Parts: sequence; structure tokens; C-alpha cells
Amino acid sequence: MIDDSWESGFVDPPVVSSSYSSMYPPPPPTSTEPPLPPPSPEAKCIFSDKGFFYLFEVYGIRLIEESDLHREENGCGALTGWDWHNADSSIAAFVFFNLPFLIKAGCVERAIVSAGGPKISCDKGGINGLEEQEANVPVMPIYTDEEMGEFKETYGDNSTHEVYQPQIWSER
Repeated sequence: MIDDSWESGFVDPPVVSSSYSSMYPPPPPTSTEPPLPPPSPEAKCIFSDKGFFYLFEVYGIRLIEESDLHREENGCGALTGWDWHNADSSIAAFVFFNLPFLIKAGCVERAIVSAGGPKISCDKGGINGLEEQEANVPVMPIYTDEEMGEFKETYGDNSTHEVYQPQIWSER
């Protein structure tokens, strides 16, 4: 007979499993919910005919940098009257600016997209149309006679002109 004075080198599997589990806990369960997508940039746009130029207002601006938008809109023509207002706790950022009548159709909207914004179409707001939009949208700036004279000098006396045609984005 064989003398069994040496213990077997084998250990019960439950003992090994419990020791291993305490040394190396299982990884945390993975979430089945996909991560939230990053927020999308936002903006809205209205314009009015001020007699010598178009007055544009881009409002509800989120995730678009002022410098990017200014650079792109400046490419549409002789940009004047840039009046940027940063967002605060109650309202998104907004900007007023002027462009001459002789600008390419859809230029303002394409400039917004080039600045990192969404594909939108500017709505005609009429002379006092800006106040008729959302209640939290600020009122158009009031220009002094001196500023109006400067606009007339810059843009000339344009009594007839083509109406600005907003960009209409196709759903392709």
C-alpha cells in the first residue's frame, strides 16, 4: 500500500473560486443605454428692409462663436452695425448687423452654417417684425440720424432693389 503522508496538491474548486473572486472582483456591469449625443448648435434668423440696407438679427444662438459668425457674415458684403450680445441665464446670445441690398441670396444662412451653426432660413420680419417674434427676443437697435447718414453714405440711396431671398435647404 502506498503511504498517504503527503497531502494532495489539489484544493476544492469552491475554495479557489471564492479566493479568486475576492482578489479580482468582476468588472462593473456595462450600461445598455447609449451615451447622450452632444448638444447641437442652434440659431434663428430674421431680417428687415431698413431703406438703405438689410437689418439682420440672428438670435437663440447656442454653440456658435461670435468671432466665427462675424468672420463668415463679413464675407456676405459690407457688414456694418455688428452688435453682439452674450447669453445670460435667461436668454441665448443674439446679434444685429447690417448688410447691403446687393448680397447673394442665401448668403447669411450659408455663413451661419460655415460658422458651425444649423441649416436655417431667415424670415422676413418687416420694419417692426422683430418685436412680433418671441417675447424674449430683444428689440431692434434704434439708429441715430448720424448713423443713418453713415449708412446712406456707405450704401447709397437704394430706393429700388431686389428682395433678399433666404436659403431654402433641401432635405437630401
